Amino acid sequence: MERPNYWRATASGLIATYMMSVCAYWLVAIRLPPSDPAKLMAFSLGQTTYWMGLAAHYANGMILAMMYARWRDHVPGENPWTKGLWVGVITTVGAQIVGGLVGPQGFFWNRPNAIRGLLTSFIAHLVFGLALAVAYAREEEA
Repeated sequence: MERPNYWRATASGLIATYMMSVCAYWLVAIRLPPSDPAKLMAFSLGQTTYWMGLAAHYANGMILAMMYARWRDHVPGENPWTKGLWVGVITTVGAQIVGGLVGPQGFFWNRPNAIRGLLTSFIAHLVFGLALAVAYAREEEA
């Protein structure tokens, strides 16, 4: 088991969070509901400013990246792409549970057109997982 590189994980988390945010904004182009992760984080922090929500969103991405670095060997898959898919699925489930408890809209299954909102979340978190795993991987792994 390789020792985690937390600096590389932090940089990978920033990259992955940025890619996820851009993806969430662009999903409107394929007629999925709009998603603003920073706005959702601001609401869950007690309706604070947008900038605090953005800071929390990026901090969350860096924390998840450090967790990935620590437990990467336990994530199923032989390559970063497969591991990234698993991270995307796990973070989608986690976001739906936490977002349902503290978010503005409750659990996704309590809303009309719930599957479209879940699809937006799923695609954005898949992008996060893939970007994180590939950015963190060493050159010989990718």
